[in-house]
Amino acid sequence: MNITFITDSIACKDIYEEIFTKQSFQIQKIIDLNEDFQSDIIETQVAVIDISVQKSIKKIDNLSFEKNCFIFLISPFINQLNTFQNLENTFSYILEKPLNTKRFLNMLQSVKLDIQNIDYLHSKEDILIDLVDQSPFRIGVYDNDGKLLYANKKYTQANHIKNVMQDHYFDELIQCQVEFAKIKYHLKTNEFFTTEKEHENRWYKSYFYYLKNQTTIIHVCNDNTSEKLELDQLKKTAKFFEETKEAVTITDKDGTILAVNKAFCNITGYTISEAVGKSTSILSSGLHEKNFYENLWDHLQYHGRWQGEIWNKRKNGEIYPEWLSISKIIDSKTGEINYMAIFTDITSLKEADEKLHFYANHDHLTGLINRVQLENMMDYTIKHSARNHKKFALLFIDLDHFKEINDTYGHDVGDIVLKEVASRIRSTLRKEDIVARIGGDEFNVVLTNLKEESDAIEMGNILNEAIKKPIVIEKNSFYLSLSIGISIYPKHGLDSVTLAKNADQAMYEVKKNDRDGVLVYNSDYSVDLVRKITLKNDLKKTIEQEGLEVYYQPVYDLHTQKISGAEALVRWNHPKKGFIPPDQFVQIAENHGMILDLGEFVIKKVYEDLPIILGKFGIDFT
Repeated sequence: MNITFITDSIACKDIYEEIFTKQSFQIQKIIDLNEDFQSDIIETQVAVIDISVQKSIKKIDNLSFEKNCFIFLISPFINQLNTFQNLENTFSYILEKPLNTKRFLNMLQSVKLDIQNIDYLHSKEDILIDLVDQSPFRIGVYDNDGKLLYANKKYTQANHIKNVMQDHYFDELIQCQVEFAKIKYHLKTNEFFTTEKEHENRWYKSYFYYLKNQTTIIHVCNDNTSEKLELDQLKKTAKFFEETKEAVTITDKDGTILAVNKAFCNITGYTISEAVGKSTSILSSGLHEKNFYENLWDHLQYHGRWQGEIWNKRKNGEIYPEWLSISKIIDSKTGEINYMAIFTDITSLKEADEKLHFYANHDHLTGLINRVQLENMMDYTIKHSARNHKKFALLFIDLDHFKEINDTYGHDVGDIVLKEVASRIRSTLRKEDIVARIGGDEFNVVLTNLKEESDAIEMGNILNEAIKKPIVIEKNSFYLSLSIGISIYPKHGLDSVTLAKNADQAMYEVKKNDRDGVLVYNSDYSVDLVRKITLKNDLKKTIEQEGLEVYYQPVYDLHTQKISGAEALVRWNHPKKGFIPPDQFVQIAENHGMILDLGEFVIKKVYEDLPIILGKFGIDFT
């Protein structure tokens, strides 16, 4: 972006250079108003004028800028600019000193995007002009008096026009053996007027039609010698527009898609059959507020066209930015209304846009920060707390019984519940606290500048009470609660991984005790967890090696006064821990999928010991 800096205080140049450098802007030219300078037109894209002395205002009158230049005026004498009769048309932006740097930089970024868009549109305009000039058709443009306004190369060559800038009239040229008045007469009642002529054993067909403004008549002449050549040429022309990189969509007055081109399919991911007949709402990203579309529609109805940047969604759910132009088309005969939308995917131009940055660091459903951003903020909070000897709390929150809502009412209702839960958590916390959705129905909260451990417990209870209030969706009331585990920095960990693990363990302790509660991490949880994991691994190995023992307890029949059977009792004699009670290792086997292996071992052992059992207890099963 080309910037010219104009000032009456050259000493402030360094300040502006520092401001521009932060945003990768660079001053190309500097004009000192205190020195003599040329009054020629200043060629620049952006002019920044800094006025510190009131008398310098008159010097601005001597400055002339090229068309489409964006001009910033920065001065403490804004209210005294009486010399400029049309202030808003003279300057693009007017800023008062002292300068709001952030606002100034935002304006520069906006101007940068405008310049990019203008350059983009100019390049398209050049392409279209070249397209018409290189067209195989002879194309001439006339006003209502029959005066030639424009002609492409083939038109000038065919009519022996050496200088198109001179006055040339239709009836003076060797044309189509028809008078211009007759052409205008036919166009009063017909959209097109066509005529043919023979010249040097070749046939030419001419088309005449008005542009929408009814003041300009287009003459297109084509060599019509062969019908086949004409059809081939039409096909080539149609293919050119079909192959254009800009997506084209035609809709009816209600926004129902009637036709799309190949570029539309490439950009959106929808096939022609999937798009035609559907509403354009299939492309809606959900990022824009309702009033955005209302303003777009009002502008389109009033002005007949709208263009701007919009975020849409592809078939695969990917959100992308596009530059969109919409035109309202009214059939002059039937009054039927259609809309033509032309758009270009500008993702590459928006890679640094803060919206993409936002959605890369935030949860799309709730708008809360995501796990990646939470880790970054946790690292910063840890460094800040360590430097200032502060404590903070990490709350690991799980929504109780949420799976039942998804399974019963569907994910759409579940998503609404999650949004409401996120909103209640956010509104309950302080502004300086951090809340993130880390997945599913799990949230993390960071309570900064914590004074007492009890404050974290109190806040956990307040959050739980906020969630317990009924959530009403489509006349259905949902009653939920939270299981909250808490870890405290630095007591329960010096890094984010340890703090998260310990808070998670505390939360699972709450889950084990019927949920709906708040619990601070205790190291005993880790000891108990390690013990259970060790026992689980040892039990698996013991079962595989058939290291368990089976004891037999006789069953005495009081009626017959005889032993009628025996009960098999499995026991585990751990080589290091001694006998482990069955109520401990049997539960581990049940929870970790080993109970069937344990049962098979007992049955196998009983069959092996059966002769001994029968002999020892004198049991007769015959």
